Order: sequence, then C-alpha cells, then structure tokens
Amino acid sequence: MVLFFYTLALALIFHAYWMATGAAVRTESASFYGHLAMMGGMLYVRAFGAGQYSLDALFGLWTPPAIGPYRVAPELRYDRPGHRSPPRREAA
Repeated sequence: MVLFFYTLALALIFHAYWMATGAAVRTESASFYGHLAMMGGMLYVRAFGAGQYSLDALFGLWTPPAIGPYRVAPELRYDRPGHRSPPRREAA
C-alpha cells in the first residue's frame, strides 16, 4: 500500500495536467492516467493476490485452492459460525 500512495503522490505532484498549458497537457495527462492505471493494478493484486504468478507459486509454496461442489473456492463460501447459508445439495 505504501507503493500505491507513493504513486498517487507522484501522479498528483509531478503530472498535474490540469495546470499544464499547450502541448504539455497531452503528455502530462498520459503520464497521470498511466500512474492511475498502475495504481489500479496494485489494488487488484492487493485485493486478490498474485496467485499462480507469485514468487510463492514459483518456489512451490503456493497451491491453488480446491474447488468444491459449488465450483467456488472454499475460502469464499460462507461456512463460518453465525452465518445462515442455504442448505447444501448432494453432488450427483
């Protein structure tokens, strides 16, 4: 998250296209939106993890989660105490 906020600061301080004039507007706006796209990618990896492209997967420390009868990874199901989920159907 530190790199995310660093990139945000870079975009706002060094690529403020709304303050530029002439031909610099196009260059600065391209750089600003490039930084914005990188920040979106950082948030995606933060939210969902690197998965099979991580260093853990490269060294064999990560394995993909097993898929259950609902075709949903087990950590995404709501089988925790206090949660009322619909009754499970038996697999055919």
